[in-house]
Amino acid sequence: MLIGFLLIIIGGTVRIGGAAEGWRRAKEGQRTQLVDFNFDPTVRYTFWTIMIGGTFFYTMLNGSKQAVIQRYNSCKTEREAKLVAWIGIIGMGVVEMLAVICGMVAFAWYAYCDPLTTGRITSRDQLVPLLVMDLFHGVPGLPGIAIAGAFCASLSSVSSLINSLAAVIGETIIKNYWTDMSEASYTRLMKFISAFLGLISIGIALLTSFLGGVIQIVLSLGGIFGGPGFGVICLGVFVPRADARSALSGLIVAVIVGLSWR
Repeated sequence: MLIGFLLIIIGGTVRIGGAAEGWRRAKEGQRTQLVDFNFDPTVRYTFWTIMIGGTFFYTMLNGSKQAVIQRYNSCKTEREAKLVAWIGIIGMGVVEMLAVICGMVAFAWYAYCDPLTTGRITSRDQLVPLLVMDLFHGVPGLPGIAIAGAFCASLSSVSSLINSLAAVIGETIIKNYWTDMSEASYTRLMKFISAFLGLISIGIALLTSFLGGVIQIVLSLGGIFGGPGFGVICLGVFVPRADARSALSGLIVAVIVGLSWR
């Protein structure tokens, strides 16, 4: 993924005519205002929505996701787990910054010929693959490396999420209701559940082409389901007297409210 980012940034910057020219085009297109302190709550991306919403989102992401918690639990000591958390936070910051720079390069490259308006693409999500092909179509192998980076990043995340979800189902449902199941049968069942969840993920991925922008869908679903889940984690940390029934009731109500709001 990092190689793909660097290929786009370096190749695009060179082909544009340098970083100064890219910045000039971005400024000409009013894309250089990196911080917007607008208090209007109807504006999606401002300093306040990113700092407040982003803080809760990444706290949820690094503090309550099963896939992340499994990684913490695999560490030998608490000190090692904290180090992993900090590395993850810094790494996500680097990835986000590189993504922003790639967006600036894409805007500068298509500043005078919008591929969406001209019909070369039908969705903004197709912009980066198109940019890769425009930049490296004459260099054998490079377009594949750049696209493979995006697929590797997504597949590694999806695979860990599927395995962690299967583990939760196995520990909380299968082992509680089928206590006499052998280890071999349990392992085979977990493989089947993982495969089934993978098929569901593929189906959802196919549906996203009809639902609009992928990024907004991911953030919306993260808010609908991740927010209540993070709330349950906080409840367990700060209110130890809360029982499972109350936590589950609050979780269900929060998800229903989120779905209704969306």
